[in-house]
Amino acid sequence: MPATWAPLLAQATDREAAVIRQLASSEIHPPTLGLEVAGGIPLSLAWTQPKAAIAFDLSNDDIDAIRD
Repeated sequence: MPATWAPLLAQATDREAAVIRQLASSEIHPPTLGLEVAGGIPLSLAWTQPKAAIAFDLSNDDIDAIRD
């Protein structure tokens, strides 16, 4: 696990940690954990450049709010 990714594991849920372990072996930079968007909706893992995210357990209303 690269040192830049390791701190994310301490804060991650089990589901997030599984994804982090897989992504850490890639050449992408670490995401932000729990970034809030659209008035406070937390994303599990997010990158601002390029805009990309992984989110678990969002309601359909939250998904619609993020898309807008």
